[in-house]
Amino acid sequence: MLDELVVYSSSPEDHALHVREVLSRLQRSGFTLNPDKVVLGASEIKYLGHLLSSCGVKILLERVTAIKKYPCPTNLTSLRRFIGKVGFYARFIPGYADTAAILHDLKKNEVAFVWREEHQMAFDSLKRALCEAPVLQIPDFNREFVLVTDASDLAVSAVLHQKVNGALAPIAYYSRVLTAAERKYSTYEKECLAVIFGCEKCRSYLEHKEFELHCDNLALCWLLRKVKDVGRLGRWILRLAPFKFKVKHTRGVDNVLADALPRMYEGGSDENVEVSCGALLESLPLVYSSLKEHPENDAFCMEVLKKIQDKQTGVDNFQMHKGLLCYFPKRLRRRRWVVPPVLRPMLLKYFHDAVLAAHLSAWKTYHRVASNFW
Repeated sequence: MLDELVVYSSSPEDHALHVREVLSRLQRSGFTLNPDKVVLGASEIKYLGHLLSSCGVKILLERVTAIKKYPCPTNLTSLRRFIGKVGFYARFIPGYADTAAILHDLKKNEVAFVWREEHQMAFDSLKRALCEAPVLQIPDFNREFVLVTDASDLAVSAVLHQKVNGALAPIAYYSRVLTAAERKYSTYEKECLAVIFGCEKCRSYLEHKEFELHCDNLALCWLLRKVKDVGRLGRWILRLAPFKFKVKHTRGVDNVLADALPRMYEGGSDENVEVSCGALLESLPLVYSSLKEHPENDAFCMEVLKKIQDKQTGVDNFQMHKGLLCYFPKRLRRRRWVVPPVLRPMLLKYFHDAVLAAHLSAWKTYHRVASNFW
């Protein structure tokens, strides 16, 4: 018994030939088709919760609407139900595992279910990401595949691309949360683990021909030279044996915003802050230098500053640091500088439109800004 059978072609003429061949083989094998469920010559079809068309693969609109209206989880059961629904479309969401990691932490046995602000932010981000999900390309096995891998302290991720009209077009996004043991790995090991994860996740696409591998760490090159000396990493080499690829290293100097900016302003003196800014574009130092002046003309900032000075309640998450107003909830262990509305367009323009910003998606741009600013 076959539940679903799809025949797709690049032209009507080819499609007629392909359908005739498939029907002939089904007949010779003794299969019977239900005429009421047969659709011929369609330009787009619904298939396993997706919409397939000549443009690529999309999420069904009714599925997106249902998730968009999904209420905030109030217990572990509803949280698991939400993660299950969203996880089905994880391949449409860049960095899904990183975003969902904090929600997965609530599922641990030793953790009490307490819904905090950071959980709400992750919940909203996942719903928003699905509503803005990209159209994924249908893989063409006549084109070269490009696998881009990355690792963070929380997750590993991989994006499978193909070059279309000179640009990289995404086919699928993959990611998973690191286990407690894996989070203790060194940076080299995490980057290598991301390569292993990406290759095995995309095995059906990559195993048959050479592909291009992009990673922002020299870990893989180092690993290939040290096979006999590195224990676990050496064993990982065996898992890469079936794949044939050429490595393209993305240097840190070419990845300034993704690597350096999240670490700017973590400790250090004011002098160090100015030097870090000066190494980048001119607009960013203007944003930072104005953070001391513009709050004086902003009603919200002035109200918060007054409450801090008068030691009033209700502003426990705000504090003054190095003469600047910052948002610093103790549970997050990270300061974020408060940006008045008048400076926000300049900040967004820098993080999205600047030469080094790479014009990333709404979610990635938001994530960069939100890591340092409130």
